[in-house]
This record gives sequence, structure tokens and C-alpha cells, in this order.
Amino acid sequence: MDFCDEKIKSCTSEPDAERRVQGKIQLVFLDDSYKSGTIYSWLKKEDYDRAVTAHQQGSIVKITGTLVEKGKTRRIESADFKVLEN
Repeated sequence: MDFCDEKIKSCTSEPDAERRVQGKIQLVFLDDSYKSGTIYSWLKKEDYDRAVTAHQQGSIVKITGTLVEKGKTRRIESADFKVLEN
């Protein structure tokens, strides 16, 4: 599943960058009926660091992976993360 042309809503991780091995990002997206929703994914450290920079710059990102839904919570597992050109 792809979530293209999305912006990052938030980034959270271990505060100590030396101990950080992953980070969580949250994206805002529009569903098929144009309702906004959020989805999150855990990223490995290298991708998370790029996500933080993309978030600070307001860049658009693409995340691909397996969509898991539980109640109203949506997450992408086995994520492939890319920062797209603005």
C-alpha cells in the first residue's frame, strides 16, 4: 500500500540520538472519500533521521508497506520510506 504526497504530522523517538535505533512518524492523509486521517509507522534510525529533516522542511514523503488496521488505528509495517522532491 502506498501513501503518496503526504506530509509528516509528528516525529517521536528516543531523545538521546546515540541510543536511538528507530523512530515513529505520523502522517496525515485523505482517504477515498476525502476525509482526513492519520497513519503511523516505525522507521529504522536512518529513515527516521531523514523523516525529521523532511518534517522540518515541510517536504512531501512517500511510505510503502503493509497496512495494518485495528479499530481506528492505522499503521504501515515493513515500511519503505522516501522523501519526494518539493
